[in-house]
Amino acid sequence: MSYTIVIQDWVRVAGASGIITLQPESDILDISMVQDITYYLEVAEVTNTTLKFQTAPVKEDEYFKVGDLWSVNASTGITVNKVRWETATVPPARWHRWRATNNTASAWNITFRATANVNPVGSLLASSGPMFQHPNAGGRVPLVR
Repeated sequence: MSYTIVIQDWVRVAGASGIITLQPESDILDISMVQDITYYLEVAEVTNTTLKFQTAPVKEDEYFKVGDLWSVNASTGITVNKVRWETATVPPARWHRWRATNNTASAWNITFRATANVNPVGSLLASSGPMFQHPNAGGRVPLVR
């Protein structure tokens, strides 16, 4: 059974050429119980932006830099991408974040929302149903079925 999670609710980020914006550390997701991810990226407005979804075994920037699950030169509309654990160049690790920057030598901006349909590793059994760790919601966030 798969579940839907919100990676990032609607947000607008922008920067000058060469400026990188990272998902706030408090919003980095623990996806240690996930093996496959299908991303749904909704973009309302975009100019010269590359958006990356990254994974790392620990919350250290150097580990995230080599852990690109998906990189997209964003365009308006909805973009879907699948990352399967067994065939991915970089399979999902414990932590997950997004990273935005320019894709040309000019200022950039993007207004987007990212959700994902995830397949858990084995079975997720919890007393109140499947959960994922998210620090901004008291540690446990119920999944949307």
